Amino acid sequence: RNEGDTSGFGYSAALITHLGELGHLVARYDSWDGNTSADGDAQNTLVGGLAHNYSPEVSLGVFYEQTLPEGDADSDQSVFVRVKAGF
Repeated sequence: RNEGDTSGFGYSAALITHLGELGHLVARYDSWDGNTSADGDAQNTLVGGLAHNYSPEVSLGVFYEQTLPEGDADSDQSVFVRVKAGF
């Protein structure tokens, strides 16, 4: 992404492993640097969890997420539940 003299760069990688009747294991890594010219402003996020599809329209998952700001010792952590219900 470019905006004027500022250039940003990011990427994401995900892995989903099916565990039979148990559901599926999800792992994702995101990296975003909003200004590639500046040092210390990148942000990396790790997400991992387990989800189960009860039907094509209904799923439930529990995930852990940790955001790691570049150059900052403090990380932001959270646990969340994702519910999908289609109709």
